[in-house]
Amino acid sequence: MKALVNDIKARIKDPISNNELSNLLFQLGHENDIQDSIIDIDITPNRGDCLSLLGILRDLKNFYQIDTKYETHEEIIDSFNPNFFNECTESCPNISFLKIEIDKTTSHYEEYLENYFSELGNRKINLFTDISNYLSYELGQPTHCYDFSKLSSEIVLKTSEENMQFETLTDKKVELSNSNLVFEMDNKIINLAGVMGGKETACSDSTTTVLVECAFFVPESIIGKSVKYDLNSEAAHRFERGVDPACQEFVLRRFLKIVSDHAKIKKIELYSQVNKELNKNFIKCDRKKIENILGVTIEKEKFTNILENLGFKIENENIFIPSYRNDIFSSNDIAEEIARIIGYDNLPSNDINLEKLSNKIRSKSVETFLRKTLTLEGFSEVINSPFVENQSSNCFTVDNPLDSNRNSLRTSLRESLINNLLYNERRQKDSVKFFEISDVYCVNDKKLVRQQKLGIIASGRIGNNYKEFSQQINKNYLNDILVSKLSVSDSIIENLSRENLDTKIKTPIFYTEIDLKEINGLEADSDLLKDINKEIRYKRISEFPAISRDISFLIKNENKIKTVNDMVQDFESKILKEQFIFDFYKDDKNGVTKIGYRFIFQSNEKTLTLDEVDVAIKKVIESIISDDEIEVPGYS
Repeated sequence: MKALVNDIKARIKDPISNNELSNLLFQLGHENDIQDSIIDIDITPNRGDCLSLLGILRDLKNFYQIDTKYETHEEIIDSFNPNFFNECTESCPNISFLKIEIDKTTSHYEEYLENYFSELGNRKINLFTDISNYLSYELGQPTHCYDFSKLSSEIVLKTSEENMQFETLTDKKVELSNSNLVFEMDNKIINLAGVMGGKETACSDSTTTVLVECAFFVPESIIGKSVKYDLNSEAAHRFERGVDPACQEFVLRRFLKIVSDHAKIKKIELYSQVNKELNKNFIKCDRKKIENILGVTIEKEKFTNILENLGFKIENENIFIPSYRNDIFSSNDIAEEIARIIGYDNLPSNDINLEKLSNKIRSKSVETFLRKTLTLEGFSEVINSPFVENQSSNCFTVDNPLDSNRNSLRTSLRESLINNLLYNERRQKDSVKFFEISDVYCVNDKKLVRQQKLGIIASGRIGNNYKEFSQQINKNYLNDILVSKLSVSDSIIENLSRENLDTKIKTPIFYTEIDLKEINGLEADSDLLKDINKEIRYKRISEFPAISRDISFLIKNENKIKTVNDMVQDFESKILKEQFIFDFYKDDKNGVTKIGYRFIFQSNEKTLTLDEVDVAIKKVIESIISDDEIEVPGYS
C-alpha cells in the first residue's frame, strides 16, 4: 500500500521522523520503504485491516498520541427504498446505500483530496468516483458509485451461474463464467460484486445524483475473481483480505462529509440492510498463559493498555475482539499482538534443549534409493504444500493460517497426488506416474505425531515406448515395482474411484502410501544413477491443447535403423514437445523393419493449427526418406 507520509504524520500529535516511523512499522510487522514523500508498506495477507491510513494509525497508537477520529455527517438522514433485492445474504450479510443529490459537480478539490491524486500519481475520473477511491485509501472500505439517473429498475444482488459478457467501467469486456456474485438490473450485469462496476451505470463528470453502495462481502465470495478476469481491482484486494463488517454507515457518513466539502448538497437519503447481527467475538483473558508464551512478565495495566490501544476491550475476564480484526482467534494471536508492541528483539531468549532426533530423522540413503529407483521406472517426483483444508478430527489445525482454505497439516498424501494426476490428465498426459516423499501429521492423545511417508499414484499407459505403449498400468504393474524394486511386500494398493473426481477419463487410478519405516533397511546402489545423470531442466506446462502425429517408417536395410532413430531424435522444432517409438516390427520374411513414431506438438503461446503441425511433420519425413532404403507408406 502506498501512502503519503504527511497523511500519517498529520494525525500523530508528537514529532516523528521518517526513519523512526519506518522502524516502528517494521517492528509491527509491516515492511516498508520511504522514498521522498511516499511510503510503500507491504501488508501481510492476514492484516487486511491495515490497508488504509486508519489501519496504520491504529497500529501506531501504543507509541504516540494519535487522532483516529474522522469528521462525518452527524445529522439525521432520511431513509428510502432503493428498489434493491438481496438474494445472497450469506455472501453479503450487510449492505447500505446512500443517495446524494448535489447542485453541480466540480473539478476543484480541497488540498487533502487533491494531494491524493497529484502526489500519489492517481488518475482523476469524476467527483464521486474520486471520493470513493480516496475513502478506500483513508478508511480501507471500498464503496461503489452508480449514476442514479441510469438506474431504471430493480437492482438484484445474486449468484450468477450463466456465462455472460460484462463491460467494466474501465471499458474492458470480460466473459464471466461459472459462479459469480453480481449486481443485476433488467437481467444485465451492472457490477461484478466486490471487484469492479460496469460501464452502463458508471458516474461521469455530469453526474449530480449518485447512489453509493457500501457493503460487506464474505472474502470467499470475492477471492480469485480479479485474477480470473484480469481486472486490476483495489476493491477486490481489500475485500479478499476482509474489511470491517460493521463500518458501513460510518463510511457513508464520511463520504457525505467529503462531498459537502466540494459541493452544495440538495438532498440525502440512506438505506441499510443488516441480515446478520454482528457477534461480539471474544476469547478468555488469560494473562498468565500469554506471559508463558512470550516468556515475560507483563504488568496488568500495561497489558490492558496495549490491547485497548489496538482496539480490544477487556470485560468480565474476556478479551473482546474489534470487528475489523478477522485474524484473531486464540491466546496465541493475542500474544503476537503484545509481542509486536514490545518488540521481538526485546523479548528474552532462552536455550532450547532438544531431544536427540537421530532415530526420528529419515535416512537420507533411503530417500536417495527411492528417488533413484522410481525415477528409473519412469516416475516423476512431485512436491506439494503440507497445508490443506481441514479433513478430519485428528488434523493439526493452525490458528492463524495465511490461507483460510488451507488451515491444517495433511494427514495423508493421497489428495495432493490425486490433484497432481488430474492436473496433468487435463493437459492430455496419457501416462501419469508420480511419487512424493513427505511428512504427514496427526494429533493423537493431544500430541502431534509425525510420520514419514512415500505416496505413489499412477494411471494410463505404462510408458511411451514401443514395448509399453499399448500396456495399461494395473495393480500387478505397481505391485511388481514395490516387491522387486523396493522390497515392500505388504503394502495396500488401492484402485481409486473416479466417481467424485472432476474428470471424464475412465482409466483406473492406482495408489499406495507407505511408511518409510518399512523400508529403512535399504541402501542406495552406487551405480543406480548411471543412466539418469543428465541435467534435468524444468519447463512450464502449456495450457494450450497438444496435437499428435504418428508416422510409420519402412526400413529396407536394418543398418539404417539407427540412422532413422538418430534423425528423429535430433529433429528440433519450437513446437515439438516429445517424440518416441510406439511400435516396432521386424518382418524377417520380407527383410524389412517397421518403426512407428509418435510426435507430440504443443505451443506455450497459442493453440496450434493443423497447417503448422503439417509443415513440421513434412520436414521430418523429407529429411529421412531422401534415402532410397527408407519409406513412409502412403506418403508421396
